[in-house]
This record gives sequence, C-alpha cells and structure tokens, in this order.
Amino acid sequence: MDKMKIRLLTLCVFVAASNLLSAQNSLLWKVTSQSGSVNHIFGTIHLQDSSVFRMRDTVLALVRTCSVYASEMELDSAAAMMTPSVLFLSNSTLYDLLDSTKVNRICSILNQRIPGTSLLCSRMKPGAIGMLVSFGAMEKTAPVAMDQLLWNLAKRHSPTMVGLETLNEQIAVIDMMTAEMLIEHIENIATEDSLAKVMPLLYLQEDLQALALISQDTTEAYSGMKEVLNDDRNVKMVSRMDTILREGNAFIAIGALHLTGEKSVLRLLRLHGYKVEPVFGGTRSQWVTTGIE
Repeated sequence: MDKMKIRLLTLCVFVAASNLLSAQNSLLWKVTSQSGSVNHIFGTIHLQDSSVFRMRDTVLALVRTCSVYASEMELDSAAAMMTPSVLFLSNSTLYDLLDSTKVNRICSILNQRIPGTSLLCSRMKPGAIGMLVSFGAMEKTAPVAMDQLLWNLAKRHSPTMVGLETLNEQIAVIDMMTAEMLIEHIENIATEDSLAKVMPLLYLQEDLQALALISQDTTEAYSGMKEVLNDDRNVKMVSRMDTILREGNAFIAIGALHLTGEKSVLRLLRLHGYKVEPVFGGTRSQWVTTGIE
C-alpha cells in the first residue's frame, strides 16, 4: 500500500472515530468577555465550492445583526491592491533559482491547472505558483468564496467592517515559500489533491479535529512554515480583535484552521480571559450565493 493510500485510510479511521467521540464539532463559537460582552467567531473555508454553503442559518442571522464584522482582510481594498508585485519576482526568474528541468515541470503543472499561464510562470514567485496550483485544481461551483459572501452580506446591514490583517502581511507569508518548497509541493501534488477533496466534507461536518489532521498532510511541503501560516498569525489576530471583542456584538469570520491546534485563536482567547464555548443547533439550508438579503 503506497504512502497516499495509507494517509487516506488513516484519515478515514480518524474521522469515523472523531465523529463518534467528539462532542464539540462546531465552526461557530460564542466568545464572552469578562465584562459580559457577547461575540461570535466563525470558521470559514476559502473555496468557491457551492457544497460548503449548506451551513447553519444561525451564522447568517448573526452576520445580519452584528455591530462589528471582522474578516482576515479588509476585502473591499484587497482587490485594488493586487498589483504585479504580488505575483511576480522583481529582478529574477525561476531559472535563476532552479534548473530548467524543474522550472519546466513546475510550469507544466501550473498550465494544466490554469491554462494560459505558461508564458508568465517563470517570472512568478514560488509562493504565488504554489497557491495557484493548489486552488487551480479545485472546481469552482460558486461565484465567490464564503469569506466574500459573508463580507458582502454584512455590508448590507452597515456594521463597522474590519480587517485583522493587511494585504502586505498576507503577501509576506506567501513570499516565505522558497523554490525548494515549491518543488516538494509539486512532487506531492497527487497526495495534496486527494486530501483536498475530503476537505469540503469535513468542513460540512464541522469537524475541526479532522480538518487540523488533514492540514498537516496538505501543508507537508511547507515544512517549518506551520507556525508562520497559522500560529504566528493567530497571535496577531487575537491581539487585534481584543478591542472589538470587549465592546461586544462582533462577528469574526476567519479560516477554520485558525480555530485548530495548540495555538488556536480559541485557545489564545481563553488565555486572554474570554469564555469560549461552541454554539450548536440551528437549521441548515443551501445558502444562495447571490442576492442574499
């Protein structure tokens, strides 16, 4: 049995066990300050996949009534700041970092995922290519990802809109991916793809434990970057959300993986004196991805 099959079998066993034993499967959490101010945190998923929009309507109700809405980034300005410097190397190409055989392999995979990128590929940053390769394989069955959907819905009800990170901070994380890491990512792409197909199902089950487990495999090529990709960012985000949580009635939407691990946002908030508890129940419907009122 090859390595990929062993991983998938292990994951299936883990998911089955966690569904039987875990009493805290939830993407929605109530966060209460020491003064009694009530807020909510929700774990999103950065996919344009209509299947993940079958989520509890409790989330939509909270978004419509919050006083402050916080996302990982201020999404209205993020698109305007997407300049060529975000994606492209400034004074070099991939050929300066890797031999031509490896560059051709990388660019072939990228062009398979996103046709028409072959001419630009050698000028792109390793981190940008890694991101595009990962997301380019996923079928887009919704016009926007969940983050954007909830941001758009919140704006209609006029809360204060907040970004917990700047675009430059997120770009800096992407830029930490080296050419060698990209090669490892490309060589493990079949395993990455197989595990990524399981992710929407785990998300719908609101199984944070299983999502954390699968992320350990899908980010294996980024050895040493887990702290930067998740843990370090969690510390910054908790520091920046502290003020709005103390004021109350905030809704915070961040990637579900930020709710997992020893240095999760939930654990850090508890260390800051907040009461953090899962929110269960509520009906589910297929959220409409356009025209939500």
